[in-house]
Amino acid sequence: MKAAHQRADVKEVELEVLPADRKTHGTTEVDAAIGVIAHIMDSLFRVPGTKFRFGANPLIGFIPVVGDQIDAVVSASVLLRSVKHRLPRIVLARMGLNVLLNALFQGIPVVGDWVTFVFKANQRNYRLLQKYAGQGKPVTRGDWLFVFGIIGGSFALAILLSVLLIYAFVSQFRTW
Repeated sequence: MKAAHQRADVKEVELEVLPADRKTHGTTEVDAAIGVIAHIMDSLFRVPGTKFRFGANPLIGFIPVVGDQIDAVVSASVLLRSVKHRLPRIVLARMGLNVLLNALFQGIPVVGDWVTFVFKANQRNYRLLQKYAGQGKPVTRGDWLFVFGIIGGSFALAILLSVLLIYAFVSQFRTW
């Protein structure tokens, strides 16, 4: 009984073990939804027997008429969602450039799908998000206008170049 009496003096200590931050290539994962989208769009599948990966992005590009636009909208939504993580404007501009380059190259049949297979704009933007999240000032209306300007300008430029390419293509057939 003496042993039971001594145990009454023992205090319980509760421990809580928290998991370590999930790391991806040396950076902290800041937005799992963007990470999932980037993975699905750029690296979901592996080419058998190689280390090369690709995602739904090049496959969506094969959908006639709307495939490239679907991918551009997904990439733009990743950029919009990134704004809330207080990225410096120069990083947002770089992410917008990645979206623009991806959209421009996708307009070129076959070659565009190969470029999106290699370029992986969504993964590039996700790595930028991981690296620079929280380093900017608090998000303001100006930041949103800046990003909408990047996206609007990118889409306008992509449409203009597409129209010019179509015009050049059609004018070649007129001369025959």
